[in-house]
Amino acid sequence: MSEMRCILAVGLTGLGKSFTATVFGAEEAKVGHTSESETQIVKVFNIKDGIYIDTPGFDDSDVNKHDEETARSIIHVMVEAKVSQITTILWFVTPQVRAIASLQRQARFIETIAENFDKNVWDNTIIITKGLQVEKGAREAAMKVAQEKHKTSVDLLSGVGECNIQLFEKLDERNKTVYGKFTSDQLKELSVFKETEPEQIRQMYEYLMMDHIKHPVPLKLYPVKCSNCLEIADPRFAGPRCHKIYNVHPDTSWSHRGQFNHQHVAGTVSRHSSYFHNARTEEVADHSAWAWTGRVVTLGIVDFNRLNLVPGYWDCCRNGDPNSTGCATYYACCNRDSSAMGCMKYYSECKHYDNVAPCYETCNKCKRESKEYGCTSRCKYCETYDPSNVKGCQEVGHGDVEHNFSENVS
Repeated sequence: MSEMRCILAVGLTGLGKSFTATVFGAEEAKVGHTSESETQIVKVFNIKDGIYIDTPGFDDSDVNKHDEETARSIIHVMVEAKVSQITTILWFVTPQVRAIASLQRQARFIETIAENFDKNVWDNTIIITKGLQVEKGAREAAMKVAQEKHKTSVDLLSGVGECNIQLFEKLDERNKTVYGKFTSDQLKELSVFKETEPEQIRQMYEYLMMDHIKHPVPLKLYPVKCSNCLEIADPRFAGPRCHKIYNVHPDTSWSHRGQFNHQHVAGTVSRHSSYFHNARTEEVADHSAWAWTGRVVTLGIVDFNRLNLVPGYWDCCRNGDPNSTGCATYYACCNRDSSAMGCMKYYSECKHYDNVAPCYETCNKCKRESKEYGCTSRCKYCETYDPSNVKGCQEVGHGDVEHNFSENVS
């Protein structure tokens, strides 16, 4: 690309950028005839001995589009096309005085493209006014921007090219009648050109840019990775959206602090391990004297018995005292034997049993306490984890959203 010229056309919509592409031989360029831009995207056209870059208009008819977006799209396409230098910048402007603010924004963009250029970018710029005479509004706007940028009072636009162009076909009927009497050469002297004679316009451009090839403007870009989103760009032309990052612990759980041992939370009690057999009566043979006398008299037909009281007792220990304290010792908290291991965990550091709410929140990923600095980045707005490789969700400058360009990209 170093031996070929690159013409970059910038400016407002409807001022002839796409038509000028055809002047330089870009046959596929589409020419608009309304205030709406035909160049909605940046386009690169092959022309004789180089390329012509046709761009969307600043302050485009797309009301949702900003100048910064236009500047970024221009740079991105130039990088994709492997453009390493710009020979000529054609800056198409309007003579309207009220456009000064827009002209200054466009002038800043031209200065930004030439960042780190060791020469004056305005020596490679041609200001083209659409109309019958050159107006100084664009020059004055560019002068102000250039002097502020370079902190100087020197006239940095002394080498800028200036011209005005009016297409004969776009004149009103009155002027067509007046200018229709002139030859093409005479019209050229008045900066009026016919669409059917593009070589006349090209000759004027070629004359104004004849020395530009000797000192082209190098396109120096320094791509840097934003640590907050997927943007890899020169910070001057970074995308308009990013994330607001803060660090969190993504997965936490609660527990108690310190080592634990098993303890019983209540003392021991004595009790019987089985049931109590209640006292009862049973019929047994009566061996008293009168009972044997009766058996003899009745010849043994009648058996004489008596009721015998059987005292109650505990089935586990045969203790006959129903009010005894018990034969075995148990823990009142869990009803387990006195030799059993403690029924609850006791944490020595926080001094809590495990039957109370956990007091210590830790991250399952990094194992650190949750109140410590988070181990995982997260976007404040879209809540995406590790969003460094995800397109930004908020406008840069919205609240606390900013790019963080910290990682150089080779």
